[in-house]
Amino acid sequence: MDVAVTGSNGQVASALRLTAPEGIRVRWLDHRALDVTSLEAVTTSAALSGADVVINTAAFTDVDGAEDPARRTEVDALNVRAPELLAGRCAETGARFMHLSTDYVFGSTASAELGPLTVDAPTDPDSVYGITKLAGERAVGEVAERRGVRATVVRTAWVYSGALLPGHRDFVGTMLRLAAGDGPVRVVDDQIGNPTYAVDLARGLWRLVADESAPTGILHAVGTGCTSWFGLARHVFAEAGADPGRVEPCGSREYPRPAPRPAWSVLDTGDWCALGYGQLPEWRSGVARAVGARL
Repeated sequence: MDVAVTGSNGQVASALRLTAPEGIRVRWLDHRALDVTSLEAVTTSAALSGADVVINTAAFTDVDGAEDPARRTEVDALNVRAPELLAGRCAETGARFMHLSTDYVFGSTASAELGPLTVDAPTDPDSVYGITKLAGERAVGEVAERRGVRATVVRTAWVYSGALLPGHRDFVGTMLRLAAGDGPVRVVDDQIGNPTYAVDLARGLWRLVADESAPTGILHAVGTGCTSWFGLARHVFAEAGADPGRVEPCGSREYPRPAPRPAWSVLDTGDWCALGYGQLPEWRSGVARAVGARL
């Protein structure tokens, strides 16, 4: 099998590289190898020719930076236009298309009263990041409906790699740096989600790639179990041998950010599990391995 991975310098792609199964030929495509926002590049690039599966991990993921109006064109290009173009190229070549999306498509209207959010739960993003990722999902869906491409959108959440991939910015890595210092650290306790170790997500994606009859549409793939950012931070401190009591809870209003965060983004993975791809490991297992830089 021949697989092309876009956004190859990103966190998820780096985890895919570390976990790539034997017998799969992978083309790792960064922005220099393929400008995914360019119609001409995507439609003519030899880098995509002959691929059986294209995995799009390229995205504008700076959630707060996306709120800057001066960057909106760049955000739209990466989060909306790129998946649409790539899906279109896959329609031409007959390749399967896999696209990564996010829990941010749900926004503030989701609440714990709804329980874990299913793939067809109402979407109502508050942030530019969430709005553009949802638009990207819909663009892929429209290409799939109009041109018959076999496209699967995989939503994930709270992805981290910690000490395993220290060159990537993520919450666990930030907490590890703070744990090495001293004094209190305040972390919001009113946002609940599924921490997802990038390695576990990558292994799940490879299982999806290997399934020649993989379904089209939307799937959720996240670490098993849920917690708040505060709960996650305390666990990172404990795993790092620091005093988790240094982590103090606060509310989102006490820690304002340019982009609003979903208060409840716990994703239901029932469809993913029913298809036989298996639950991703429990989030505490991922944290222990991320802190220890282990797969």
